[in-house]
This record gives sequence, structure tokens and C-alpha cells, in this order.
Amino acid sequence: MSRWEEFVRRWYRAAYPDDPQLAERRIDRMLGAVRDVGAVGELAGNPLLLTILAAIGQSRTIPRERREMYAHAIEVLIERWDRDAKLLAPPTPCTTDVAHALEGLTVSRRLKLLERVARRMQEGVGSPAGTFIHHDDLIEIVRDFLVESNVGASVAMAAARELVDHLRTRNFLLAHYGGGLYGFVHRTFMEYLAALDLLRRRDEEEWEREELVALLAERAQEPAWHEVLLLMAGKLRQKDVAAFLGRLLELYWASEAVRGPMLPLAVRVLAEVEEVGPPREDRKRAALSVGAQSDAIVDALIFHAVNWSPFRPPRPALRTFDHFWSGRERYLRWYRGRVAAGSGNSQAAWVVASLTRDIDEALRLLDDPWGDRAGHHLLPELSRWSAKEKGLDYVLRVAAGEGMAHRPEAFSLLGRLWPHEERAYAAVLAGVSAGHVETRVAAIDSLRYWADRPDCLDTLLTASDSDVPHIRRAALAALAVFPGDRALAALEAGLTEKAPEARRTALSSQVSRFLRSGDKARKLVLLATADDDAEVREFAYSATAVFWPEHEETRKTALSALDESEPEDRATVLRAFGGKFPTGVGGAAVRRSLTDPDAEVRKAAVAAMEEWPDHAEDVADALVKAAGDPEPTVRVRALRALSDRDGALDPLLAAGTDEDAGVREAAVILLGRHSADEEAFDGLLHALEDESPDVRIRAIVSLRDAVTRPESARPALHTPLFDPDPTVRAAALEALTLRWPTHPETHAATLAALTDPDPTVRADAITALAVRHPDQAHPLALRAATEDDSPETRSRYLRLVTLLWPDDPATLPLLTDRAQHDDSDQVRTTATEGLARLRWLATEIA
Repeated sequence: MSRWEEFVRRWYRAAYPDDPQLAERRIDRMLGAVRDVGAVGELAGNPLLLTILAAIGQSRTIPRERREMYAHAIEVLIERWDRDAKLLAPPTPCTTDVAHALEGLTVSRRLKLLERVARRMQEGVGSPAGTFIHHDDLIEIVRDFLVESNVGASVAMAAARELVDHLRTRNFLLAHYGGGLYGFVHRTFMEYLAALDLLRRRDEEEWEREELVALLAERAQEPAWHEVLLLMAGKLRQKDVAAFLGRLLELYWASEAVRGPMLPLAVRVLAEVEEVGPPREDRKRAALSVGAQSDAIVDALIFHAVNWSPFRPPRPALRTFDHFWSGRERYLRWYRGRVAAGSGNSQAAWVVASLTRDIDEALRLLDDPWGDRAGHHLLPELSRWSAKEKGLDYVLRVAAGEGMAHRPEAFSLLGRLWPHEERAYAAVLAGVSAGHVETRVAAIDSLRYWADRPDCLDTLLTASDSDVPHIRRAALAALAVFPGDRALAALEAGLTEKAPEARRTALSSQVSRFLRSGDKARKLVLLATADDDAEVREFAYSATAVFWPEHEETRKTALSALDESEPEDRATVLRAFGGKFPTGVGGAAVRRSLTDPDAEVRKAAVAAMEEWPDHAEDVADALVKAAGDPEPTVRVRALRALSDRDGALDPLLAAGTDEDAGVREAAVILLGRHSADEEAFDGLLHALEDESPDVRIRAIVSLRDAVTRPESARPALHTPLFDPDPTVRAAALEALTLRWPTHPETHAATLAALTDPDPTVRADAITALAVRHPDQAHPLALRAATEDDSPETRSRYLRLVTLLWPDDPATLPLLTDRAQHDDSDQVRTTATEGLARLRWLATEIA
């Protein structure tokens, strides 16, 4: 039992000595709040605050909304401050004026004073003082506050000194931490009070809307302010919060540097708003509509999923949107359209998994045979409901192959969510003996979650002797977490395996087992640099470079390989160690490798020099020379190495006319990073006319993703809509619908593409139309599912109709007809799968 749990039990039993049943009910209520409500759990770690939470819980349910909970806690603390301050003897006798000044600090005025203190402290976050305030600064704030209330300066100073001296005797909301420094008893209170201060100043019209939004946007670029912004967002006026969201999105689209943090922050701010509302049809008024900004955030989430910029979805915020948030259905329509086209991706699946509203939706996502990406991201969602028997029952059925889809990852879920359930362990053991190799591998891998069971080790040791290399490899990987000599002996035996993959796994497990610092592991890895298999040698060199780069024997082995080994090993050593050798003998060896007869060695040498510091001798000149290498792959690697260095633009522009299409394609990708430069932007426009369709497509993507000149890029991307190559036309349509989905010309281009001669482009147009205009897309998809000439696209339309409109009266007859009468086996199979899906959706998860 944790200390806080013990405290709660003792507190309520002492509070209700004559009513033990009531005490137990209050205990259960408080423990549940601490476990389930993040804000309550954060405060419960502080003994003073836990006492206050217990007091709140004595008379009412603990608020689940954190702003309300903080408000109640602060109210209790201020009232206690006001009451206890009257009982404390002043260090020096008060004058009548000082006493009156302090009596004038009512609860509401003390709150306002604390807001001022929080403002000063929050503005100092990141400074040497951090979240503390000095004694003299605190007195100054109190004095100025009293002076504003018409208290004379000398009386205000005396009252301020007395009030601050109280804090040395008794901690209230503010506590004395020694050294003349004061701080809030919990950082959350500082952030909440700083948020109240901002709200109060807006209510008192200290700022106009534009001034407020400019201030908030500036603070948004400082992570230490994010919680303050979130705490105030839910209480801002609707038009203010809409304008703030709009500014966050402007920052997102305007700069690669802030693109990553701005979008998650915008989602979190939106999640704080109590009523999102529908988007406004009037585009002029949309800027001050939370509903319109909600739509814009969904557009950015969709774009980001395809753009592949680094992104960690704000999962807790996404989970809070209610059933009626329009953004959820629109995002799911887009995602399901991608699934229907066979192009779902992991970034989008993260968001989809976070949008599941209950355990049934999460389990459907896990077991969806058409959407195989989201299942890998369901662990955090299913963990929310792991206590529900339904979750375990269904995952057990999926693991046993009794679900709609083949989902080997179900075994990992069993191990991570239910390691203490005997049924989960039994299901994994059954999977180890399954007939399907992929199932057996997944089951063996998940046995690592039962490393404390002796019989589990026996199972793994048996699997490590399997005739199937994949099974042996999985067993050796899992054995890395098992203690004891038997597991170690199996791993050592694995080093002599015939299968190279198994030897590499055994070696990796040994390194992991010895915590990468033991000398025995280093010697084993060095021995493996002489293995017969190139991939084993590559792993060995990489491991030595990562874990023992400075060891004398390690460096000697690497330098020897650069001079004496085969080209394959020279390239391997350069990839592993080259970046660590900018000077000395190693640096000279890397430079010599730039003229090696083998192209892979030269390419690895270029990659090594890319890691060297800019001040390393002749790096830029060497890379520029490599950009003229006779081998295209070396030229591409040199361009990548040059792309972020000074003077990169000239070689990138020159590569735009290279004889090799692959080099030109790489140059276009890299020019996209410099699209703010006029020459680079012109180079991208010129690439739209390249003879290679692949280069033209890369130019489209680079222009789509360019954070600058969007209004120059957009009209340029309408030209490729008429390209002779259908893949280029499809790329242009996707770029417009992703980057500028609400522009009227984008909608016109989508409608025009409905009559494109290529069936895939037409299908892309209907799929894009379904995201924003499902009523327009639906009849088109129904007709195309029977009339399109291509079996592949007819199948795609059937999946689209089934995924987007499963309950529509036309869906079942369409699938039945196609399953019986289509002349394509592929289409009949898809229709049959669609019918099975409808039956599955109609069956309640038991």
C-alpha cells in the first residue's frame, strides 16, 4: 500500500469514527479520484495538498475537471490562510493602519494578489530563480498591490513585510523554501493562478483581442507556458480562443521549426473548449469561429500524417473529444478512404487509435481485417479498459485466430496488459505451438513478459532448438531478458548457429544482457567482426561503434578493416565508425576511401564525412567533389551531406540537370528544404517539367510541403493536373486536397478529376470528395463500384462504400450483387469480405 493511500484510509477513518461504512465509501471515492483523474493524482503526492483534497472529498465529490479542482483547492488554502493569519502573533506589534490594511485583504483580494505573484514567477520560468521568487520581490508585489487599494506607501510596506513574514511561520499557498526564496506549494497552482491573471486582465480589457492573441502566440513558443495557456483556454471567450487557435495554425504552417509543437498544442487547446460548435459557412467570419478552427486543425492533422514530419499525437487530448465532435468523423472518413485505397499509414493510425471512444471501438480497430495499421497503436487505448473482462476475452479470441483478422500483435497485448492472468499466459503458450510461423514467432516474443516463470524459460529453450530459423531467432531474442545460466548457455550456443540471422540475434541478446559495458560482451562482438556472414559482421561493427567507440582494441580493429578488408566490410566499417574519425589516422583513411574503386565504399565515406563538424578540414570541398562522382548513388549521398551546409544551394541547383533521374529526384527533395530561397523555389517549379514522372512527382510533394510561398505553390500545382502521366496527375490532386482542402479551386479540380481518363485518378477524386462532401461522393462511389472498367478500382469502391457508409440501405444490396455477379474474382472476393464485415459490425462484442 502506498503512503498516500495509507494516509487517505487513516484520515477518513479518523473523520468518521462512528460510521465506518461512510468512511469506506469516502475512501473509495478519494482513491478512485487519485487513480483516475490526472490532476488529482498530481496533487496527491504533496502531504499538505492531499490533506486538502481529503477535506474537499469529505463534503463533495472530487471534481474531475482540473480547473474546477484547482479552484476548490486554492479556495480552501486561501480560507485557511485568512483564518490562520488572524491567529498568528505578529513579530512586531501592528499599528492600527497596518492592521486595517491586512484586514482589507479578503479572500477574493488575496486570490487577486496571488495571481500577481504567479504572474511574476511564471514570467521568470527559465531564469536562474526558476519557479521561485525572492523575498524582496515578493514584498514589492504585495506593497504595490496595497498601494493600488489606496493604502499609503509606508503603511503598505509595513503590511507587506508582516504578510510575507507570516509565510516564514506557516506555509499556505506560498511557502518559504529558505535562502529568501518563496514558491507555491505545487507548481500547478502557480500555472493556474497565472492563467487566472491573464483571464482577469482580458476581462478588464487591458488588451484588445489582437494584443491578447499576439501575447499568447509568443508564449506558445515556450513549452513552460503551455499548461498556463491550456488552463485559460477553456475560459476564454469563444472568439478569443478561435483567434488564438487560428494564430497557432498560422505558426504551424509558417515555420518548420515550430510545426511540430504547434499542432499538438492546438489540439490540446481545442480539447479545453467546452463547446466547439459547427463551422461557419461564411469564410470571412470563420477566423473567429471555434468550429471553423476545429476543421482547420483536422486538416492539419491529415496533412501531418502524410507529410511525415516528426509528430507525437496528443493522445490524452484526442481522447477527450465527445461523440459529437465533427472533426472525429471527418478524420475517420479520410483515414478509411486511405484504407480503402490500400495506403493507410502509421502516423494516421496513431490518431485513429486515440479517437476510440470505448472498448468496443478499440477492439473493432484491433480486429479490422482491412485496416492493419491501427492495431499496433492500441496498447495505450486498451490499457484504459484493461480491467474490463470483455477486453481480455476478445483479445484472447483474436490471439486464438477466432477474430476477423490475423493479428499476431494480440500476444504482445496479452503480455503487456494482462501478465498476471493465467488465461493470457495459456493463450500465449498455445500460440507457441500454432501452425502458422508468424503466429508462433509473435507468441514466443511475448513470453518475455513472463520471465519470472521457470516453465516459460523451458518453453523458450525448446523453441531455440526448433528446425525453423525464424522460431530459433525469436527464442534467442526473448532469452535476452531471462536471468540465469541456462538462458546464457542457450545464447552462447546461438553464436555458433548455422543461420546468420540467428547468430546475429544471439549476439544482440548477449550485448543487451551484459548491459553493453561488460568486457565479455565487447570481446564477443569483436570476434563476430570475423563472422562468415556480412550482416553479422555489420551488426558487430555497429555495436562496437555504439558501445565501445573509444576502446583501443575497437579502434584498432576498425582501422585495420579500412585498409585490409573486402569492399563490403570497408563500407560497413565506414558506416559504423567513419563519423567518429574526423582527424588523425582515421580521418585520413576516410578521405582515402573517397577515391576507393568500389562505389559503396565511396558512398559510405561521404556519409561518414556528413557527420563531421563543419570546421573539420576540407569537408565541404570533399563533399562538393563527391557530388561529381561517376556513380549516381554516390552523387545522391553527397548532395544529402551538403544540403544543410553553407553553400549547398549551388550544387543542388546544378544537380537539377543531372543526367540521372535519381540524382535529379534527390536534388528536388533537398531543394524543398530551401524553398524560402527564390532560386530554390524556381528550381522546384522548373522540376515540374522534368522528363521523369518520378522527378515531377517529387517536385509536387516538395511544393506541397513548402512552408513558404504557399500562394505561389498552389496555382503552380494546378498545371500537373493535366500531365500526360496519371501518377503525376494523382500526386497533384492529392497535394491540393491535402494542403489547400478548403480552397474553391481545389474543389473545382476535384470535380474535374471525376472525369479523368485514368480509373485511379477518378477513384482518388471520389475518395477526396468523400472527406468534406460525403453526400456528393456517395452516389458516385455506388455507381463506379459497378460501372468502372478496372477490377482493382471497383474493389476499391466497394471497400470505400463499406467503410464509409456501412449502414446505408444501398450498401448491402450492392455488395450482394457484386459478390454474385461481378465478372472479376478480385471484385467478388472484396464484396464477400464486405458482407462479412457488415455481419461483424452487426454482431455485438460479447
